[in-house]
Amino acid sequence: GLTAPASKTYDGTTTATVSGTASLKTASVPGAGNSTDGKPYAGDLLTLSGSPVGTYNSKDVATASSIAFTGMTMSGPSTGNYTLSSYAPYAATITPKDLTVKANNDANFFAIPTDTLGFNGVSYLGFVTGESTANLSFTSGTAPTITSSLSASQRSTPGTYTNVLTPSGINSGNYHPVYQSGDFTVIPADTLLIRAGNSTVAYGTSASI
Repeated sequence: GLTAPASKTYDGTTTATVSGTASLKTASVPGAGNSTDGKPYAGDLLTLSGSPVGTYNSKDVATASSIAFTGMTMSGPSTGNYTLSSYAPYAATITPKDLTVKANNDANFFAIPTDTLGFNGVSYLGFVTGESTANLSFTSGTAPTITSSLSASQRSTPGTYTNVLTPSGINSGNYHPVYQSGDFTVIPADTLLIRAGNSTVAYGTSASI
């Protein structure tokens, strides 16, 4: 009588949502059946109680494949004649959680010859509590790769160019990267460049810069 969703989005835990009501199988007539059919005999007084708990065999997307149900107990005058068997593992998976990865806006002075390695980095939004970039793996190094689509003309022409910085390079795992592009500003040589640190927070949380 117990079921669980076929999958859940990664949340860093092995907790599964359980629904339904656990019950014993329909009783069989005394003397019938066998020792492995899982049925009680009619007339035996048995009560099933407790709160079912569902637990994945792994918290990670790559290895989560089943849920174990526990938490149920059996009582009653006839309990000593039976052993309460565990549910068979319930097939279920965990799917990756979306992780927003945004290339931070960047700026540099007039006549930039080539791309800057890593530019101004990236900002993340969507980690589960207690996790960070330490829980990611990258195609190269310890951070995403950022490439630009700035043309030779744009590199030598002051102005702000939108969505020209593109992040990539996070390997699939517990997170599904959702990449967002950043802007690049080419600044005239006679202008003072003042850079403020980037800050990304969830809605309802005060920013700290």
